[in-house]
Amino acid sequence: MHICRFVVLLVQDYIVDSVLPTYHVDTAPFKTFVRRLTAGRVAPRCRQTFTRQLEARLKKRKQDLINVLKTVDRVCTTADCWTSRRRSFLGITVHWLNQDTLERHSACLSVKQLSGRHTFDVLAKHMSEVNDDFGITNKTCFTVTFRSRF
Repeated sequence: MHICRFVVLLVQDYIVDSVLPTYHVDTAPFKTFVRRLTAGRVAPRCRQTFTRQLEARLKKRKQDLINVLKTVDRVCTTADCWTSRRRSFLGITVHWLNQDTLERHSACLSVKQLSGRHTFDVLAKHMSEVNDDFGITNKTCFTVTFRSRF
C-alpha cells in the first residue's frame, strides 16, 4: 500500500476512534503533525476531501457487511436508546453464528440521532428501516432491548 493511502487510513481511524470532529484535519497543529510524521511526503487533505474519503470507506464497509449478512440464515439484534447532552440516540447491533464453525460475529448497524420523543412508533420505524437497509428483516429471530422503552 502506498504511504499516502496508508496515512489517510490511519488518519481516518484516528479521527473516528477518537470521536473527533472532521474539522480537526484542517487545524494547523494537525497538518504540522502529519507533515513531520511523514517527513513532508504526505500533506493532509482538507476537511471536505477527508469527509468524502471517509464516507466512501463507510459505504464500502456497509456493503461488505450486507454481503456477509446475505450468507447468514438467522440473526439477532440489540437496540438501545439513550440521551446525552439533550440529544437522543438509537444504537442497533447485529449478531450471528458462522454456520460451519459456530463462531460468533457482531457488528454495529446504526447509531442514529433521534428527534422528538422515544415512542414505540418512532423507535420501531427506525429499527425497521435499519433492518430493511441491511436485508435482515426476515432473518431476525429476536431483538434484545434495554430499559424497556420499546
